[in-house]
Amino acid sequence: MDFVEIREGLYKKIVNEGEGTSTPAIGSTVYVHYVGRLEDGTIFDSSLDRPEAFQFTLGREQVIKGWDIGVATMKKGETCELKISPDLAYGVSGSPPKIPGGATLLFEVELLHWASEDISPDRDGSITRDTIVKGEDLANPNDTSEVDVHIVGEHDGSVFYDRELRYILGECSEVGLPEGVDRAIRRMCRGEKSVIHLKGTRFTYGAEPPSENFATNAPLSFTIFLRDYVKVPATWEMTSEQKLEASQEAKARGNDFLHERKYKLALNKYKRIEDLLEYERSSDPVVKARRDALLVAAYLNLALTYSKLNEELEAISACNKALELDPNNVKGLYRKGCAKLSFGDFEEALEIFKAVKRLEPQNTAAQQKILVCKQRIREHESSERRRFRSLFASTAQPEVQPTEDQSLEVGAQSEAVTQPGPLSQPDFAAQPDSAAQLEAADA
Repeated sequence: MDFVEIREGLYKKIVNEGEGTSTPAIGSTVYVHYVGRLEDGTIFDSSLDRPEAFQFTLGREQVIKGWDIGVATMKKGETCELKISPDLAYGVSGSPPKIPGGATLLFEVELLHWASEDISPDRDGSITRDTIVKGEDLANPNDTSEVDVHIVGEHDGSVFYDRELRYILGECSEVGLPEGVDRAIRRMCRGEKSVIHLKGTRFTYGAEPPSENFATNAPLSFTIFLRDYVKVPATWEMTSEQKLEASQEAKARGNDFLHERKYKLALNKYKRIEDLLEYERSSDPVVKARRDALLVAAYLNLALTYSKLNEELEAISACNKALELDPNNVKGLYRKGCAKLSFGDFEEALEIFKAVKRLEPQNTAAQQKILVCKQRIREHESSERRRFRSLFASTAQPEVQPTEDQSLEVGAQSEAVTQPGPLSQPDFAAQPDSAAQLEAADA
């Protein structure tokens, strides 16, 4: 087979055909063996002299341009010869002492395999990318940017999603997309077209797939064309007033999501407020007051949302941040107490609810929680006493089998002790008005 021109200055001759039809994409890590020769046959380099194959990232200018272009045309297992002109190799300067200036180079290359570009946050392969068309520049959309995209989703070779749309980054579930698509778009450039592969539990649809034919955590592929986007300013580019306005918008949007029970979306909006205002240090007292009020509201709503997701430690952390800014904030104390109660810290929860009562003596919700805490403490102490009595009895005397009548009597007594009363139930009574206020989103 003769050399075939791939582009001006680059020729290819296939020695051994590869497998299938797939070729590596821009950003893939490719693994090759090669032998490099000058036109007179002199070998100047060979990976066969080394214990491992040579690897590089395709299309990232880690190798000479002729390699980036030529290897991108190869299939898995293919061996070919590449004839590369100086313009696509080392130019007029060469690479002394082995490669003289202006040299045309001959490479025999075997493509062993390749791996898609891993763009997952933890580099665990849960989000990988094959770039089909590079973008126009190096800039990427950021959180809350409006993106203009065409997205085609596939599962097991069947298309289940095909839409041209605009949406706000961070709100992908509103348009029926998993979080992995959102994450991937944040790594794309304007004009880029890529295939994104998702797997695992975190970035796929998880246990809520869009089709009954999907398995839980089914692996997916999305072909994404990022036409354009409107990027929001970075925090450091914004004035104090712009940060406050953006925070107010994020709070309103977060409250909408919270009321709709879209808790993960709500979390993102409240975290956005923290990102905007955490390091805002204006000397203007009016700006500072607005900043503190928005941050306190964000932390309180974060605590409420985390509690809805049963993430009590995160809820407690959010309450602590709110209380650092406003130590006597009743909602902050109440929600921290509720999280402590759910977590089983009954004594600490009791003291927190007592603090609420000291601030608001008429707070019926806090009074109800105090009764619950005391009941839980009594139940815990009673359980501990029974446990220690049982341990002591088992070591102090041999086991005696009770008569049938005694068994029935002891069983009845045990049931009477352990049967929870109305105050030990999670929903022990209809919430009074004060509880409804304390458990509502901070507007």
